[in-house]
Amino acid sequence: MLYNVGYIIVVSFSPILLAESGLAAASAAMVASAATWPLVAAVPIGGLIADRTGRGDAVILACLAAMAVTIPLLLLAPSPLAMLAIVGLLTGPPAGIIMGLVPQVLRPAARNLGMGIYFTWYYLGMAVLPVIAGWCRDASAVESAPLLFASVLLVLALACLRLFRQLAQRLEPWAEQADV
Repeated sequence: MLYNVGYIIVVSFSPILLAESGLAAASAAMVASAATWPLVAAVPIGGLIADRTGRGDAVILACLAAMAVTIPLLLLAPSPLAMLAIVGLLTGPPAGIIMGLVPQVLRPAARNLGMGIYFTWYYLGMAVLPVIAGWCRDASAVESAPLLFASVLLVLALACLRLFRQLAQRLEPWAEQADV
Protein backbone atom coordinates (compact mmCIF):
# COMPACT_ATOMS: atom_id res chain seq x y z
CA MET A 1 0.00 0.00 0.00
CA LEU A 2 2.79 2.44 0.88
CA TYR A 3 4.52 1.69 -2.41
CA ASN A 4 1.33 2.22 -4.43
CA VAL A 5 0.40 5.39 -2.60
CA GLY A 6 3.89 6.78 -3.21
CA TYR A 7 3.39 6.26 -6.93
CA ILE A 8 -0.18 7.62 -6.88
CA ILE A 9 1.01 10.77 -5.13
CA VAL A 10 3.58 11.31 -7.88
CA VAL A 11 1.08 11.00 -10.71
CA SER A 12 -1.54 13.00 -8.81
CA PHE A 13 0.58 15.93 -7.65
CA SER A 14 3.25 16.24 -10.34
CA PRO A 15 0.89 17.80 -12.94
CA ILE A 16 0.00 20.52 -10.45
CA LEU A 17 3.64 21.13 -9.59
CA LEU A 18 4.64 21.19 -13.26
CA ALA A 19 1.83 23.62 -14.08
CA GLU A 20 2.91 25.86 -11.21
CA SER A 21 6.44 25.85 -12.61
CA GLY A 22 5.14 27.32 -15.88
CA LEU A 23 4.01 24.37 -17.99
CA ALA A 24 0.53 24.61 -19.51
CA ALA A 25 -1.97 22.40 -17.65
CA ALA A 26 -2.50 20.03 -20.59
CA SER A 27 1.25 19.73 -21.15
CA ALA A 28 1.84 19.12 -17.45
CA ALA A 29 -0.70 16.29 -17.47
CA MET A 30 0.90 14.81 -20.59
CA VAL A 31 4.37 14.97 -19.02
CA ALA A 32 3.06 13.36 -15.82
CA SER A 33 1.65 10.47 -17.85
CA ALA A 34 5.26 9.57 -18.67
CA ALA A 35 5.31 7.85 -15.27
CA THR A 36 2.66 5.40 -16.45
CA TRP A 37 3.81 4.03 -19.80
CA PRO A 38 7.16 2.55 -18.71
CA LEU A 39 5.44 1.04 -15.66
CA VAL A 40 3.19 -1.07 -17.86
CA ALA A 41 6.17 -2.68 -19.57
CA ALA A 42 8.24 -2.97 -16.39
CA VAL A 43 5.75 -5.02 -14.31
CA PRO A 44 6.33 -8.33 -16.11
CA ILE A 45 10.05 -7.63 -16.36
CA GLY A 46 10.24 -7.42 -12.56
CA GLY A 47 8.47 -10.76 -12.21
CA LEU A 48 10.77 -12.31 -14.76
CA ILE A 49 13.87 -11.04 -12.97
CA ALA A 50 12.57 -12.23 -9.60
CA ASP A 51 11.67 -15.67 -10.96
CA ARG A 52 14.96 -16.14 -12.79
CA THR A 53 17.21 -14.91 -9.98
CA GLY A 54 15.17 -15.82 -6.90
CA ARG A 55 15.96 -12.33 -5.58
CA GLY A 56 12.57 -10.67 -5.42
CA ASP A 57 13.39 -8.79 -2.24
CA ALA A 58 16.47 -7.33 -3.93
CA VAL A 59 14.32 -6.11 -6.84
CA ILE A 60 11.90 -4.49 -4.38
CA LEU A 61 14.74 -2.93 -2.39
CA ALA A 62 16.57 -1.55 -5.41
CA CYS A 63 13.47 -0.14 -7.10
CA LEU A 64 11.87 1.41 -4.02
CA ALA A 65 15.15 2.94 -2.84
CA ALA A 66 15.80 4.37 -6.31
CA MET A 67 12.23 5.72 -6.45
CA ALA A 68 12.64 7.35 -3.04
CA VAL A 69 15.72 9.16 -4.32
CA THR A 70 14.38 9.98 -7.79
CA ILE A 71 10.98 11.42 -6.83
CA PRO A 72 12.28 14.51 -4.99
CA LEU A 73 14.54 15.24 -7.95
CA LEU A 74 11.60 15.57 -10.36
CA LEU A 75 11.38 19.33 -10.10
CA LEU A 76 15.13 19.89 -10.02
CA ALA A 77 15.95 17.87 -13.11
CA PRO A 78 16.39 19.55 -16.48
CA SER A 79 13.78 17.15 -17.90
CA PRO A 80 10.82 16.29 -15.66
CA LEU A 81 9.62 14.06 -18.50
CA ALA A 82 12.73 11.88 -18.26
CA MET A 83 12.56 11.76 -14.46
CA LEU A 84 8.89 10.74 -14.52
CA ALA A 85 9.69 8.02 -17.07
CA ILE A 86 12.42 6.77 -14.74
CA VAL A 87 9.96 6.75 -11.83
CA GLY A 88 7.56 4.71 -13.96
CA LEU A 89 10.31 2.32 -14.96
CA LEU A 90 11.26 1.85 -11.30
CA THR A 91 7.65 1.49 -10.13
CA GLY A 92 6.81 -1.50 -12.32
CA PRO A 93 9.20 -4.28 -11.31
CA PRO A 94 8.17 -4.63 -7.64
CA ALA A 95 4.40 -4.77 -8.35
CA GLY A 96 3.92 -8.49 -8.88
CA ILE A 97 6.60 -9.41 -6.38
CA ILE A 98 4.89 -7.40 -3.64
CA MET A 99 1.49 -8.93 -4.46
CA GLY A 100 3.04 -12.35 -4.07
CA LEU A 101 4.32 -11.69 -0.55
CA VAL A 102 1.12 -12.16 1.44
CA PRO A 103 0.22 -15.60 0.03
CA GLN A 104 3.77 -16.77 0.81
CA VAL A 105 3.05 -16.64 4.52
CA LEU A 106 -0.60 -17.61 4.65
CA ARG A 107 -1.77 -21.20 4.74
CA PRO A 108 -4.40 -21.94 2.09
CA ALA A 109 -7.14 -22.13 4.75
CA ALA A 110 -6.29 -18.61 5.96
CA ARG A 111 -5.72 -16.90 2.59
CA ASN A 112 -9.24 -15.54 2.15
CA LEU A 113 -9.23 -13.83 5.53
CA GLY A 114 -5.58 -12.78 5.20
CA MET A 115 -6.09 -11.21 1.77
CA GLY A 116 -9.26 -9.52 3.07
CA ILE A 117 -7.26 -7.93 5.88
CA TYR A 118 -4.48 -6.99 3.45
CA PHE A 119 -6.86 -5.28 1.04
CA THR A 120 -8.72 -3.51 3.87
CA TRP A 121 -5.44 -1.85 4.90
CA TYR A 122 -4.53 -1.28 1.27
CA TYR A 123 -7.71 0.62 0.40
CA LEU A 124 -7.73 2.50 3.69
CA GLY A 125 -4.21 3.74 2.97
CA MET A 126 -5.09 4.56 -0.64
CA ALA A 127 -7.95 6.73 0.63
CA VAL A 128 -6.17 8.47 3.49
CA LEU A 129 -2.51 8.91 2.58
CA PRO A 130 -2.96 11.06 -0.58
CA VAL A 131 -5.09 13.39 1.55
CA ILE A 132 -2.23 13.61 4.04
CA ALA A 133 0.12 14.42 1.15
CA GLY A 134 -2.11 17.35 0.21
CA TRP A 135 -2.33 18.41 3.83
CA CYS A 136 1.49 18.37 4.03
CA ARG A 137 1.58 20.78 1.11
CA ASP A 138 -1.06 23.06 2.58
CA ALA A 139 0.37 23.03 6.09
CA SER A 140 3.98 23.56 5.05
CA ALA A 141 3.39 25.84 2.04
CA VAL A 142 6.11 23.78 0.33
CA GLU A 143 4.88 22.90 -3.15
CA SER A 144 6.97 19.75 -3.36
CA ALA A 145 5.89 18.43 0.06
CA PRO A 146 3.70 15.71 -1.48
CA LEU A 147 6.67 14.36 -3.43
CA LEU A 148 8.81 14.35 -0.29
CA PHE A 149 5.97 12.58 1.52
CA ALA A 150 5.87 9.99 -1.29
CA SER A 151 9.59 9.34 -0.81
CA VAL A 152 9.07 8.88 2.92
CA LEU A 153 6.30 6.35 2.19
CA LEU A 154 8.68 4.37 -0.02
CA VAL A 155 11.29 4.26 2.74
CA LEU A 156 8.56 3.09 5.13
CA ALA A 157 7.59 0.41 2.58
CA LEU A 158 11.17 -0.86 2.71
CA ALA A 159 11.00 -0.96 6.50
CA CYS A 160 7.74 -2.91 6.21
CA LEU A 161 9.41 -5.45 3.90
CA ARG A 162 12.12 -5.98 6.49
CA LEU A 163 9.53 -6.33 9.28
CA PHE A 164 7.48 -8.71 7.11
CA ARG A 165 10.50 -10.96 6.55
CA GLN A 166 11.41 -10.94 10.25
CA LEU A 167 7.86 -11.84 11.28
CA ALA A 168 7.61 -14.52 8.60
CA GLN A 169 10.85 -16.07 9.85
CA ARG A 170 9.60 -16.09 13.45
CA LEU A 171 6.27 -17.60 12.48
CA GLU A 172 7.72 -20.25 10.16
CA PRO A 173 8.15 -22.96 12.85
CA TRP A 174 4.64 -22.26 14.12
CA ALA A 175 3.16 -22.49 10.63
CA GLU A 176 4.92 -25.83 10.01
CA GLN A 177 3.45 -27.23 13.24
CA ALA A 178 -0.02 -26.00 12.28
CA ASP A 179 0.20 -27.82 8.93
CA VAL A 180 0.86 -31.18 10.63
